[in-house]
Amino acid sequence: MCGIVGYIGPKNVTEVLVDGLRRLEYRGYDSAGIAVVRDGSIEIRRCAGKLRNLEQVLSRQPVSGSYGIAHTRWATHGRPSEENAHPHRDCSSSVVVIHNGIIENYLHLKRSLASSGHRFATETDTEVYAHMVEANLRSGLTLEESVRLALGEITTRDMVFLDDGEVAVITRDNVLLTDSKGGPRPLRSQSISWDPLLAEKGGYRHFMLKEIHEQPRAIRDTLYGRIWLDRGTVDLGPMELSEKDFQTASRAIIVACGTSWHAALAGKFMIERLARIPVEVDYGSEYRYRKAVVTQDTLHVFVTQSGETADTIAALREAKALGAKCLSICNVVGSMATRESHGVIYTHAGPEIGVASTKAFATQLVALYLLALHLARCRGALSEEEIRSHVQSLAHLPAQIEHVLKTEGEIEALAKRLFHATDFLYLGRGINYPIALEGALKLKEISYIHAEGYPAGEMKHGPIALIDEHMPVVALAVRDSVYEKMVSNIEEVKARLGVVIALTSEGNNELDGKADHTIKVPAASDLVTPAILVVPLQLLAYHIALLRGCDVDQPRNLAKSVTVE
Repeated sequence: MCGIVGYIGPKNVTEVLVDGLRRLEYRGYDSAGIAVVRDGSIEIRRCAGKLRNLEQVLSRQPVSGSYGIAHTRWATHGRPSEENAHPHRDCSSSVVVIHNGIIENYLHLKRSLASSGHRFATETDTEVYAHMVEANLRSGLTLEESVRLALGEITTRDMVFLDDGEVAVITRDNVLLTDSKGGPRPLRSQSISWDPLLAEKGGYRHFMLKEIHEQPRAIRDTLYGRIWLDRGTVDLGPMELSEKDFQTASRAIIVACGTSWHAALAGKFMIERLARIPVEVDYGSEYRYRKAVVTQDTLHVFVTQSGETADTIAALREAKALGAKCLSICNVVGSMATRESHGVIYTHAGPEIGVASTKAFATQLVALYLLALHLARCRGALSEEEIRSHVQSLAHLPAQIEHVLKTEGEIEALAKRLFHATDFLYLGRGINYPIALEGALKLKEISYIHAEGYPAGEMKHGPIALIDEHMPVVALAVRDSVYEKMVSNIEEVKARLGVVIALTSEGNNELDGKADHTIKVPAASDLVTPAILVVPLQLLAYHIALLRGCDVDQPRNLAKSVTVE
């Protein structure tokens, strides 16, 4: 999603702004621009496309000044173009604005402003705000007063780092935070433990590849301080939710979007099996429009990498308004979701720069497993010995993923045989069918190949019609309680000449003669298997996308944090 940078200080303003935008490229964007003030005059440079295009503009038309703002835009209103790129101006070019989110009532405001003589030059909703500030300045208000008054008239979703309605006034010496009425608000600083080096490629060709390889470390950090092998216990840490809240929960609703929704589906299997309470999984974009039935003993769990996803935040607020107890699983300390929840399980994955989520997904799976065990303990659904066995399985997981990562060369060779395919089908059963969905999503996101994930038993209800000699079918067939069923599905695919890529357990050679290609992964308990199986699927998607010449870290039309609805 859009990136915002502002700077006031002694350094070269343009260099600072461009460097800031470069660090925000991972969020996804389609145009970029800066505005710099020098001697009371505003200079703007903008362009469509990647940041390098803006740098070329600045090399031809350099700007300098004492302070400035910059923006990378992900289009919502108006096509990606120079005129629609931020910053946006008022009629007199004395006010410039950059903005994240959507002004949902912009058409009404635009008509009102146009009727009073304001001239609009773009198709965007953001330009409206510049003219609103201009109108307030003309009435004699100060800039701060004009900004606050205009803010009260618009409908936007989320403010990055600020609570809705708050305004930050920044000078060289001070930052003043005020509420929507101008009253002072305390500055709420958050200590971020991430090492800046985590946001560098560290010798890897792409951030995505680096983050795939970081998964063992990320999972260890998720587990750190939460499991004790000697006692076989799980501790989620302090939160507003009490042990009684977990003990008396009669059901759970897990809400998420995209990749996080796939983790939520796997979490449903974990919680229902271990804690023995029913679980619903809902899309953030659908939850608040279906009038969910919420009772005091319904636990809501919101899974979000960024903690700023607009749909998930809206669902969280709806659930709280209905009296629900809300827990977030999140990667970003101090994000909106974490501030508004009654409890948080931080995944501690570190910055995830690649748009296609990898290590965040794996750590969400682990966090959901921990939650399932905590619920099971509070409710007396598992014995101490049973919990100890699960804790030991989790402790072994990072080493098992490290083992899978050593097969990257084999997966790269397989990608060379498959990257010309136009369609893929991914199949799984039980807790692994969400991993089939995630594998298909990864391929779609970064290679632009059409791919579908399905519960394998549903293949006969439609997808089987697509299978022919040109269709690769990825089958998740580890040795578990539904293994024989998966073998039958593989036979059905081969009977229709499909190309089968089977992921199975090490030591199982039964599929070597049935599948066209096999990838072996460490044998593990079924609840940790999803986090193991997803790794070769991530690597396969990565190497196929690379062979197709795709922008792996910044796939087209996608953004890292979806902060608009």
